[in-house]
Amino acid sequence: MLRALALETSGRIGSVALVEDDQIVAADQFPHGLQHAATILPMIDRLTRARGWRPSDLQHVYVSVGPGSFTGLRIGVTLAKTLSLSIGCKIVAVPSARVLLMNVPDEAREVIIVLDAKRGQIFTARYSLLPRLQGEGAGEGVELQTPMSKPGTPPHP
Repeated sequence: MLRALALETSGRIGSVALVEDDQIVAADQFPHGLQHAATILPMIDRLTRARGWRPSDLQHVYVSVGPGSFTGLRIGVTLAKTLSLSIGCKIVAVPSARVLLMNVPDEAREVIIVLDAKRGQIFTARYSLLPRLQGEGAGEGVELQTPMSKPGTPPHP
């Protein structure tokens, strides 16, 4: 039985989820924007106690690694690292764009994600998706590291 903690701290509103065997079994959002440091530990404590979990039950910690709020990302990554060192769970870094990608319709083939990077800058990612073959399987994406090309053309090497 795989038990994991998922941390989303890359934006103004963050969240915590408990996962058991690939199913979300408990989740909550921070009640106010930009309150990650003040609310994340009490929230994790409340959710794990309600499920009867001990910290040592966690095998993985999934943590958003951006792009996003620098302070929020530091809070999430620091907590994940602390849990890894103290209880021995594995850290799984999850890029924010990949989380957004999982929410597109199955029939989408070209996806462009644009996020506000503040100070007049943007973050972009372009994915060319393969058709889903069975049930939950998703195609691999190609993350854009060079200038954006028009949809339907391959990314620059």
